[in-house]
Amino acid sequence: MLIEQAGFRVVGTTGYGIAASLVGQPDIGLVGYAEMLERSRTIINAVKLPVDVDVDTGYGNAMNVYWAVQNFARVGAAGVRVEDQEWPKRCGHMAWRRLEIETLSPQELEAKYGTSDLDEIKRRETEAGKKWKSG
Repeated sequence: MLIEQAGFRVVGTTGYGIAASLVGQPDIGLVGYAEMLERSRTIINAVKLPVDVDVDTGYGNAMNVYWAVQNFARVGAAGVRVEDQEWPKRCGHMAWRRLEIETLSPQELEAKYGTSDLDEIKRRETEAGKKWKSG
């Protein structure tokens, strides 16, 4: 595979790429869980490198996220990325998307993040992402 020949150490799937190749549309929720699982399995079986899989928003509630993570692991995913967007989801780089935190009540924010201050949550999430990326 080209990615292996280029010397990369890991493969990452992209919801946009998979959606575009399957339905010719951006990643706006048209490709479902089963289709993403099957396409990811095909990619995992085609390479020797570990594959990190885009599992969109986890395809529903907390139980759906749990089920998705378990099944992507069963087909060999080395890791998964779960997006924190409201449903129906939109591509992360599209201007008209909203993060999940923007849809939660102050009580839900407090329970999940320990504060209901959106600016504080976004600042912490941004700092965590910078540390992860550089680390």
